[in-house]
Amino acid sequence: MPDYFKHKDNYYFRSLGASGAVAAVIFACIVLYPTMGISFIFIPVPIPGWIFGLIYLGVSAYLDKQGKGNINHGAHLWGAIFGIVFTVLFVSLKGDINVWQNFINNIRG
Repeated sequence: MPDYFKHKDNYYFRSLGASGAVAAVIFACIVLYPTMGISFIFIPVPIPGWIFGLIYLGVSAYLDKQGKGNINHGAHLWGAIFGIVFTVLFVSLKGDINVWQNFINNIRG
């Protein structure tokens, strides 16, 4: 929705794909399991999810602000934010765990 409102007057703007939804799922996992290792083919050593999340959010925000290319970085950014907010709200409503306390305790070790 944020990209829809941002580009509502741009008739030529097109965005198609599920990358925002994938980002939401990945960030839901990061909120629940922040020390989970995330690996890439070109980086053989896994990095903790919370570090990946910070880098991902920063890079996505920067590239969205640049607005170059044919990749909708805003969808990635807002999908990640949605994954965080949705997970925090729904896990908190269920009342099983304190999400933020769990997140901090997992990072501290």
